Amino acid sequence: MIVPEVEKTINTAPQYADLRRVYTARVAADWIRLQDAKTPTDYRKIINSNDSSPSATSPRPGSPSSTVTFPARARARPRPRPR
Repeated sequence: MIVPEVEKTINTAPQYADLRRVYTARVAADWIRLQDAKTPTDYRKIINSNDSSPSATSPRPGSPSSTVTFPARARARPRPRPR
């Protein structure tokens, strides 16, 4: 069948890297939405608000999410160039 070959290509080919990032972000957003439904999170005010401005998504100073840091390698990952 063609489906396994298409799935392998989408999961590994460099030209689909942006698609994989968008999909991962969507899964993460759904997870945060589900967590917020159980217990309020820092993102409660912007969930379903259609506000994606930087000020809406910035964590409040002193909140747990404002103190999380990521290694420089994770923040500055170069994007593959299309061939």
